Amino acid sequence: CWFELQLRERAGEITSLKRQVRFPLQVNGEVVGHITADFTWLEDEGRRLIIADYKSPATRKEAAYRLRKRVFEALYKLPLLEMGKA
Repeated sequence: CWFELQLRERAGEITSLKRQVRFPLQVNGEVVGHITADFTWLEDEGRRLIIADYKSPATRKEAAYRLRKRVFEALYKLPLLEMGKA
């Protein structure tokens, strides 16, 4: 997946590709946890930030992961794209 994203960046389809970007989960001024996205990049000429996680089907079902994902999306008002096998 990383190599495919690097190819897309070299082709100019995406920019600012990064790996293992950590986002704090802060509630009422207190950090209660964090989520580390596997990949982030910009699309649409830098107008749209994509945050993606490569997860197995088993991990997607874990309650702790689902909760972190929901909290992340609520705090940052951005979707967390799940990549990987269905």
